[in-house]
Amino acid sequence: MLLSSLSIRSKLLLLSILPIVALIFMVTNSMVALKDANDGMDKVYKDRIIPIQKLKLIADDYAVLVIDTANKANSGLISATDALSNINSAARNIQENWRSYLEVDHPNSDEKRLIKEAEQLFKPANQSIAEFSAALRNIQGSTANKLQAFDGPLYETIDPISEKITELFNLQTTYTHASIEELHDRYNSEKITTGVLIVILISAMAVFAFWVYRSIREPLDNLKNAMESVRDNSDLTQTVPVLGKDELASITESFNHMIAQMRQVVTQINTSSKQLSNSAIELNGVSANAQASINYQNQEVEQVAAAMNEMAATVTEVAKSAELADQAAQDTLHQAMEGNTIVASAVSATNELINEVQKVSDKILSVETDSTNIGSIIEVIQGIAEQTNLLALNAAIEAARAGDQGRGFAVVADEVRTLAQRTQQSTAEIQQAIERLQVGTKAAVQAMEQSRQRAEATGEQATSAGDALNSIQQAVSSITDMNSQIASASEEQSAVAEDINQSLVSINDASNSSATGTEQILASSSELSRLAGDLDTLVKRFKV
Repeated sequence: MLLSSLSIRSKLLLLSILPIVALIFMVTNSMVALKDANDGMDKVYKDRIIPIQKLKLIADDYAVLVIDTANKANSGLISATDALSNINSAARNIQENWRSYLEVDHPNSDEKRLIKEAEQLFKPANQSIAEFSAALRNIQGSTANKLQAFDGPLYETIDPISEKITELFNLQTTYTHASIEELHDRYNSEKITTGVLIVILISAMAVFAFWVYRSIREPLDNLKNAMESVRDNSDLTQTVPVLGKDELASITESFNHMIAQMRQVVTQINTSSKQLSNSAIELNGVSANAQASINYQNQEVEQVAAAMNEMAATVTEVAKSAELADQAAQDTLHQAMEGNTIVASAVSATNELINEVQKVSDKILSVETDSTNIGSIIEVIQGIAEQTNLLALNAAIEAARAGDQGRGFAVVADEVRTLAQRTQQSTAEIQQAIERLQVGTKAAVQAMEQSRQRAEATGEQATSAGDALNSIQQAVSSITDMNSQIASASEEQSAVAEDINQSLVSINDASNSSATGTEQILASSSELSRLAGDLDTLVKRFKV
């Protein structure tokens, strides 16, 4: 899956960017809806309200300026000149308003029919007005009771056009109401569409956030369980499955590689500890044989002191015993050198184990650093969500001030604020998951530090074993020197009989020194055997 190959940084960036993109989309959609509503209102005003105003002005001009002027002139309340001026002004206004009315598109057939009928009625009305104007021009002086002949004709020609104008007015009012209803329907449709889009976007964001949480939580749980198994059960057979291709997958691969190397090192240490134990047992046996030989040598020295006549035979036996002791010492020296080599290998393997544990600790510390950086990014996202919530609240307040015209924008602002609050909640949950990750990594670092300390303790014990083997080598060298002295003393005893007492003293001293050396060898071999047993017990704690 493409998303599985994304890094944790990319996933978190997507998680923060997608709400912003969704918010921009919702705001854009709302602005488009508001523009459509505004265009609809402009169209209603231009195509319906303005024509209604023009029709009302035409009706007022006929009723007020024409009829009222005729009545006032006939009553003598105004002069003929003023009456003529009012009539001419009314005629111009009626013509201009009617022309403005016709400039608006009138697609409806009923409206077109009424317009044609009105235009037919304008002719007799205009004719009556023209005749009335001509009469006013011919009047000299007062107009009182001089225009009664026009009362009937004016009413008869103007009243039908007034009725037709009223019909057009009522028709325009009906169309205006229908247009407003259409705008209401479009608003309700946009509101439903916006609600559905918000639900879809919120659902998609919730699913994506859950996927990001799961893609981070599952590998961390696997690593945590594996580390706890290594810490509690010393189980080095653990293998964590690698999920995806992000930073956690890289850490998992490094952990598996580290466990494999640790398993190999522990196996080598186990083999070396067994070999060291076997060598210690062999060294113990050789030391026992050497001590038996020395005891036998002491018995021979006592026989020489008791019976001088058996001196030659005793010297020969002493020489043979010295040769055997020298051979045994050489064998012991060879075994001690092999044991020292094995201990050196154990020390080297232990140092490698310490280095691997340190590398794992560094990796886990890197994870802790990355999780801290992720926490900083989440705080930035939280701040963006809080700012978005504040902006949405301000938008809702401004929409409330706008009244009915801002009601749709208020609904959108409220939904945006809800989306910001849910974003805050999601980032809080992610922050908690990251804090748990940091706690787990700290525990892992402590576990690795304990493992490193135990490995260092093992290395120190192996070094102690090497020092003991060096002591054994020195003791064996001393035994070899002593055996050489015994051989020299035996030759001198054979050559110079008169110095036999002095030679016996030398042999006795050499025998005592040999006994002390063999006791040291026995003690060292026992200590080496114990250290080998401790090392084997320590290694057996790990499951490989």
